[in-house]
Amino acid sequence: MGLYQSAHATLGTVRLSIVDFARGAQPIVFDRPKTVVALNGEIYNHAALRAKLEQMGHRFSSDCDTETVLHAFLEWKTGAFHRLNGMFAIAIWMEEERRLFLVRDRMGIKPLYFSQMCSDLYFGSELKALFGHEVIGRRINLRALQHYLSLNYVPGPETLIEGIEKLAPGRWLEWRNGVIRHEHYWQPPPPPAGVR
Repeated sequence: MGLYQSAHATLGTVRLSIVDFARGAQPIVFDRPKTVVALNGEIYNHAALRAKLEQMGHRFSSDCDTETVLHAFLEWKTGAFHRLNGMFAIAIWMEEERRLFLVRDRMGIKPLYFSQMCSDLYFGSELKALFGHEVIGRRINLRALQHYLSLNYVPGPETLIEGIEKLAPGRWLEWRNGVIRHEHYWQPPPPPAGVR
């Protein structure tokens, strides 16, 4: 398990090591400016992105896709997200600015849950990660339960637990000073003319 902790944020990961076992530990921390990234999933086009970033002067210390995400974000900020091709849930913490970005893949293959309590934000790729904190309640969301019983799934952004939401596919969330904003970085293309 990897852990980043400061006076303002804590990011923890349990990594399934597939690429670069020795140097791919997460969260990955970049010092100037202090930026931390944790990734659940895989970025399929990270080699092409890395090559482009190296041409722009970025230097890498590992071969893992998480470091590619970090450098892409440092170069293009939120413009990096539409360049990512893969299945992923990503957290990026900017320490000096006290800003957090959460990003979910285009199709929503990897889940990403969050809950705001007062001005604090809790998040994880699994509900049980949020249940690890005592301020997160465990009350059933009855409206979501009704959806589940009638549809066999819970439409986002709701979950079966009150106060916990799912980040929608193809979106990013920014948390700063207790304020959350969401934005699409990708939407499905419209159907061809004449197709319904």
